[in-house]
Amino acid sequence: SLAGITTAAGFAALGISDVPAVRELGALSVLGVVSVTVLSLSALPAWLALPSTSRRSRHALRIEAALDGGLAWLGAAVARAPGRALAGWTLAALLALALVPRIEVDTDFLSFFSEDAPVRRHFEAVNRLLAGAIPVYVTLQGEGRATFREPDTLEALARLQERVRALPGVSHATTLVDTLRRLNRAFSGGDPAAERLPDRRQGVAELLFLVPKGDLARFVNLDHSRANLVVRTGEVGSAAMRGLVARIEATVADTPLPRVVGTAVTGNTVLIARSADGVAEAQPRTVGVAALAIFVVVAWTFRSLPLGVWIMVPNLVPVLLFFGLLGAGAAPLSLPTSLIGSITLGIAIDGTVHYGVRYRRERLAGRSLEEAVLCATRSVGRPIVIAAAMLCVGFAVVALSGFATLRQFGLLAAATMAICTLSDLVLLPALLARFRL
Repeated sequence: SLAGITTAAGFAALGISDVPAVRELGALSVLGVVSVTVLSLSALPAWLALPSTSRRSRHALRIEAALDGGLAWLGAAVARAPGRALAGWTLAALLALALVPRIEVDTDFLSFFSEDAPVRRHFEAVNRLLAGAIPVYVTLQGEGRATFREPDTLEALARLQERVRALPGVSHATTLVDTLRRLNRAFSGGDPAAERLPDRRQGVAELLFLVPKGDLARFVNLDHSRANLVVRTGEVGSAAMRGLVARIEATVADTPLPRVVGTAVTGNTVLIARSADGVAEAQPRTVGVAALAIFVVVAWTFRSLPLGVWIMVPNLVPVLLFFGLLGAGAAPLSLPTSLIGSITLGIAIDGTVHYGVRYRRERLAGRSLEEAVLCATRSVGRPIVIAAAMLCVGFAVVALSGFATLRQFGLLAAATMAICTLSDLVLLPALLARFRL
């Protein structure tokens, strides 16, 4: 029951996310964990109580014997030299900590698809043959009605348009000015010199009257108090979009815009990129909430604050190593990979709790510290390894996905679970033996 509670606490931490889909994932995961816990405490004991006529094969017995022998050797080695184990894990943790600042926060939705996928090929064709496939809107709020009928305001908008068009990552930029210039030329007999804005407000109003309302709505609202600068780009990843938005905002701030009182860079892709980055950047908060909830449950169960602290360490260090892998370039911190920290923390705590409970019983039974470590490793080591192997295989199956980001998720989650298992069997016993808890 304790393992179920701590696992549910880890998934429940996803509930603080700002993204509804992530909150729903956390809620459904908690429901699943609670259901499995109830079945494990009710149906499973009844099933195990049924008489069984099956016999284990010699091959299975040899595997069990080899696994038990390896665990016994590992437990004895850690009990004899806990300092060496702690030194190795400390070095790995420090290296991971040094790599954390190098993590790249980026969610590239196009990279979810393989290079030969129709969606990706069509997207790249639009970028190559037409303008950029992604629209970004620079919204300008005027000081009042008819602001964007004023010739000087429209001239300033035209200057901003040209400056934005020259920015890296921008394929094209259009505004109301383009339509007005073409109309003015058309009503001047096609004279190229007339492809400019009228000098008077009345001239602007006359041209606006000729523009179909549907076409006009893309660039200006009904009372002409708000205008859009429509930017086309081929940038898809959240990191690239973040850089593009920053360049546009800097250009807008550096361009004098008379009668304009507010600006904003927006668009569906901009908002999606910001949401994805928000989830990724909230990792310290999410993992922290999960760790705190699990720690409270563990410390209260064992009635020992120091033991609760040391039981948490073997679960937090693998999460730190996971972020170290991201910093080393294994993958960017994206929307899918940002879920790994909380998920693995919630799942991996099971093995740590089982080990801690067994160790506590052995110590209360009067065994020495070294004997308690060895007995705990021998007794619960096998289920910890088997459970971890099944979890790793389950996550590794995701690596067969056609989506690149899901492949990264599966491989990184499997690797993190393997590290968590090694931490349970090496780091936790070393901590217990070194600090004589």
